[in-house]
Formats: sequence, C-alpha cells, structure tokens
Amino acid sequence: MGSHIGFARHNALKVFQENPDLYAGLHHIQNAPPVIKSRRVAITSKYEGAQEIFMNIVGHDMGVINCGLDGVYLCVEYDLRQLTWKQVEHQALLAGIEFPGVLSAIRRGIWRFTERNELKNLAHWSDASCCNHPPGGAK
Repeated sequence: MGSHIGFARHNALKVFQENPDLYAGLHHIQNAPPVIKSRRVAITSKYEGAQEIFMNIVGHDMGVINCGLDGVYLCVEYDLRQLTWKQVEHQALLAGIEFPGVLSAIRRGIWRFTERNELKNLAHWSDASCCNHPPGGAK
C-alpha cells in the first residue's frame, strides 16, 4: 500500500513536484554535510517595508543560515539541501523586492540552473567506496 503525504502550504506540492530531489533522495543521509550557498544581489523595493517583510519570511525558513541587507544588496546564506535560490527569489518577489538589471537576471538564472543540477547530483550521491576498488572476479 502507498502512503499519503500532505503539504502544509498552498504551493508546497508544486514546489515538491518541480524538484523532488530537494526533499527526497540519497542526499538526505543523516551525516551528510550541508551544502552552503552564499548569495549577494542588488535589489530595489516596490514599496516601503518590503525588505523587512522579506527578512521576516525568509529569515525563518528552514535552511537559512544568515539573511541580511548590505546597503542596496540582499545577502542570503543557506543550506542547499534544505532551500534553493529559486525559493528565496520567489519569496523576495512576493514581498515586493525586485532585482534590477539584465546581468542580475542572467546571474540569478545561472544560480537556479547550477543548484538544480547540483541537487540532482546529490540525489544520486554515495560514499563512492564502490569506485575505489576494482570489480571482483576479473583476473
């Protein structure tokens, strides 16, 4: 028999379906080290208070190590095993934060792309002990 999995947030099912490797996969090995990502990106706000709203939302997300503002820059440090840049960026846009410039868009696209690939690789990670010894029986 199958098991039922419930999702607490409205968009959680969609987020899970986009990247199931983030939530289920071999990378959830208990002693696996965190995969720390540090992002610094220029921002603007649609309205007063948007940055504080974002900091309150993302600052409490699972996987966030540090979240702050440095002048016009948003600085976020997080564990990729628990949170992706795509999720951080989505929360920022919902809070009214914008990311100006074409180069910023390209840079953020690269972050999303590389994180997605890194998570897929982590989902198939093993301790590599099988690769350190030649196969048996071959003489």
